[in-house]
Amino acid sequence: MTVPPADGLEETLRVKLLPPPPDVEKVAVTVVDTVIVTVQVPAPEHPPPDQPVKVYPLFGDAVKVTAVPES
Repeated sequence: MTVPPADGLEETLRVKLLPPPPDVEKVAVTVVDTVIVTVQVPAPEHPPPDQPVKVYPLFGDAVKVTAVPES
């Protein structure tokens, strides 16, 4: 939910010399006060995933065979 700023919180003030002398720069002052509030509601709880429970294999024997070619 985003709440817009209330009326009157944003003001602009501009000052300009007419006609501006050649050695004076133009001046503009802007005052802005903006408040934005964002609220996120908590998400509902989700059920557990629909998949089988993880099963670890039992311990076993391993055999490694290496063939060496005859020269």
